Amino acid sequence: MPHEFHTPHEFLTGLTSVKFKISKDYLLSLRYYLLFAALIFIFSVGWGYLFAKDYPVEVQKVLQDLQRVLEPIKEMSEMQQVFFIFLNNSVTGFLAIFLGPVLGIFPFSILLANGGMMGIMFFLSEENEVLSAFFTGIFPHGVIEIPVLIFCGAIGIRIAVSLFKKIFRKKSDIKKELIQGLNFFFKILIPLLFLASLIEVFITQRLLI
Repeated sequence: MPHEFHTPHEFLTGLTSVKFKISKDYLLSLRYYLLFAALIFIFSVGWGYLFAKDYPVEVQKVLQDLQRVLEPIKEMSEMQQVFFIFLNNSVTGFLAIFLGPVLGIFPFSILLANGGMMGIMFFLSEENEVLSAFFTGIFPHGVIEIPVLIFCGAIGIRIAVSLFKKIFRKKSDIKKELIQGLNFFFKILIPLLFLASLIEVFITQRLLI
């Protein structure tokens, strides 16, 4: 017989515990995909480092293009910057999950691109003897943002695996996987991305001044 909640407090407590159980079960089911996504990210950091070391001219072009793209952000107010960073990261994370069924290409690309850029920046910081600035500029918000990125990649890859199972006529429910992934994204990861955006603008940027 299901437990009856006699007071609003009991109902809210029970609802919270159910949500926590669902999240915990989903996290457990993601563990191998998270490990795989983390390894891809780490590999891409190493690749970015070696790329910067071997192709300095190309790296300078990439950085110049990136600087031109980011230039307008400097003219924004702090709260505008928060929402710009939050929107950019949210769209990227959403697409990593939503486009996961497209053979997992998008989640792979996001992990490789972000890890590669971090590797490039690490090499340049090391070369210019400003590693402390690199870690200062990454750690405060990155401790949240990077795991969220890995989560989005892992969910997208998991959905891609479900598609492959479906193609080879194995038991799989792509719609359920997509709904679960997006549900986790909007309930858990989106608030974390907003927190990371606030930290990046109001803490990280001030530490770098």
